Amino acid sequence: MSRESKPWFWKQRKSWYCTIRGERIPLGADRNEAFQAFHARMAEPVKPAPKPSDSPFVAALVDRFLDHVQKNLAPDTYVWYQSRLQCFVTRYPDLVLDEMKPFHVQEWIDDIDQSAGTKRNYARSIQRCLAWCEEMGHIERSPIGKFKKPGGGKRDKVISPAEYEKILSFVRNDGFPDDSARP
Repeated sequence: MSRESKPWFWKQRKSWYCTIRGERIPLGADRNEAFQAFHARMAEPVKPAPKPSDSPFVAALVDRFLDHVQKNLAPDTYVWYQSRLQCFVTRYPDLVLDEMKPFHVQEWIDDIDQSAGTKRNYARSIQRCLAWCEEMGHIERSPIGKFKKPGGGKRDKVISPAEYEKILSFVRNDGFPDDSARP
């Protein structure tokens, strides 16, 4: 006998989810809105079970990728991907793979008020996620495989001689400083 379906909070994602007929469904970060969304879903008529060929939710693919990263890569790598991919899933919680287009990624990064390098990293995170899903056979082809990421930008910060000396004061190895590089 299966359990009664009800919303549950996923701490790492900082968001509410429910599982209905074996499908994990994101409901949002706000508890009240999540319960409303859950009750709205439960009130919908039962649809026929999806066929294996039906397109998966992008959020479900992100979950698979993050599970892989958490189990196989460094904890900091997991945090890096999770923070960026959660933003994408929050923006497009009901997006299915067959409906995903490059403009989804472009609109998402255009709304991020950050540097060009940060926008590039956000785009890189979802592109890598779907590339992994393709490599593992979860999907046939990534719909954003040819998405052109923005350039990384340039860092033009030049440090002063005083800042350079301060940085060197933290170095314990006397052989580290390169005297030819001193301003």
